[in-house]
Amino acid sequence: KLIGVIALGVVIWSPVFSAHTATNRNLVSPNLWSLTVLRNDIGTILLMAVMIVVGIGAVSIIATLLEEGTPGMIVTGVSIGSVLALLLLAWRFDSALMLLLLISLLAVIAAWHWLEDTALLWSAGLILFACLVLTAAQTQSFHSDPAGISMSLQLLPLAWTLIVIAIGLAFSRAISTLKSDARLPAGAIAVIVTIALLVPTFDHVRSGDTERTSLANPAIIAPDSELAAADWLQQNTDGTPVILTSDGPGPDSVGTISAITGFPSVMGSNPVERNTRPGWDRMVEHRTMDVTTIYTGVHDWAFVSPLIQQYDIRYIIVSEEERSRYGPLNDSFAAAEANGHLHLVFEHDDIQIYQVVTAP
Repeated sequence: KLIGVIALGVVIWSPVFSAHTATNRNLVSPNLWSLTVLRNDIGTILLMAVMIVVGIGAVSIIATLLEEGTPGMIVTGVSIGSVLALLLLAWRFDSALMLLLLISLLAVIAAWHWLEDTALLWSAGLILFACLVLTAAQTQSFHSDPAGISMSLQLLPLAWTLIVIAIGLAFSRAISTLKSDARLPAGAIAVIVTIALLVPTFDHVRSGDTERTSLANPAIIAPDSELAAADWLQQNTDGTPVILTSDGPGPDSVGTISAITGFPSVMGSNPVERNTRPGWDRMVEHRTMDVTTIYTGVHDWAFVSPLIQQYDIRYIIVSEEERSRYGPLNDSFAAAEANGHLHLVFEHDDIQIYQVVTAP
């Protein structure tokens, strides 16, 4: 039965494993998924808690097998050897994928052992599912396609939450075995630990470049000035005004304000748009040229105003990205403002937001 359960675990895991290895193999510069990256993704404490839960299930199986004489001892020896081999391979090749494969197999074994224990069965099942989600997230992050990157950033908090719920269920089952007078303090500790583990999932904020990771707002990363600009737009505008930003080279450098606010922009990242919109190259290039024309020609309002009217642009963003891409912009935007065509409505650090005041 144990061999059959392990085989079932391999069958469940194999499609994800194949997709991960195939993606990695086809990359020009493979981005290997290291143990350090995995630890950073879910946290050392959470990773250790997962291994303890599935480890307890595996030890329980071993204790049962040892009571079955020689066949049980043989299966136990093979099982322990396999676990140690996978651990050694994971450590030797610094492979998070190998470690998650091991955790998944132990979770399947634990779930089989706990078939009649609902809480622990769900705990093991959620851990298995979280391992599959983590692997799918990392596979998606290997792609330069922003859709894949976005999917990865949304799956990581989901995996994190699944693991925390699994640990919480294991806690609750362990508490139920305590004496009645010890359950209340143990339960309070379990609740505090669970909430503490969930906090980074719902709102993870780092100093410097701010990273906000939550189930509703997955991993939007941007300088504080861009986050402040996005917040101003949300608080001070009605509807969904069109904004103008640079069409920079990558998803990490442009499009943040549009992504946070949900406001449409004339153009996103040129390479990204080409990759995600096959056959639209001419339109992408046309819009790229229009964005460049507006930023570099805003001092000549009669020249750029037809484009501003065509795209119904209401706000123009000027940050370090636009300055590095289109050259010095302060004088030309100041001239447009002095002539009454633009109005500076927001300024924070290196970023300004200009509202379009006049139409052609």
